Amino acid sequence: MLYILIVSIAMVIIITCSILVALLFKTFSILYAVVMPIAVLAYVILFYAVISFLFRLIIPQKLFKYDNKIFKVKRKEVDFYEKLKIKKWKDRLPEAGKTGGFVKKNLISIETTYLKKFLYETCYAEFLHILSAIFGFTAIIVFPIRDYMYVLPIVLINFLLHIPLAIVQRYNRYRLAIVYERKLKNESNLQPQTI
Repeated sequence: MLYILIVSIAMVIIITCSILVALLFKTFSILYAVVMPIAVLAYVILFYAVISFLFRLIIPQKLFKYDNKIFKVKRKEVDFYEKLKIKKWKDRLPEAGKTGGFVKKNLISIETTYLKKFLYETCYAEFLHILSAIFGFTAIIVFPIRDYMYVLPIVLINFLLHIPLAIVQRYNRYRLAIVYERKLKNESNLQPQTI
């Protein structure tokens, strides 16, 4: 809800400023002033949806292992996130896992197969959020220079909204990996030893 509120407020401000510029300088119509910010936002959202879909099809699942160097989270990093008071705001961010077929809002099992899938999904989500944060800036190339007054605020807001979502994936993965590794260790200790 907070995410939608931020985007909505930002769009109202951007469209209002755009209309004011159109009225003051008469360089473009009021209709253009309203439609273009919406077009830029639609581009950024559509871009995220398309890369999300394509990457799920194209990139092999094995690249998104939680113990892969780029996805490995250290205690110092978690301490930093806790200084940012992540526990207070992380649950207020949207969770769109159901669009990919796996909801990460709550842990529903501690079975190793489920935990492994959950870890994979956090890596995948982190990757997509970072990619979307960075590649949202492609709107600068797609839209003409005269539209930069809408493009720049929207891509900056896009960037600033995706980074916390990626941080939450890393924070949750650290704690989830501990549970997963303990569970694996306990299961291997329960296996009958062969002589």
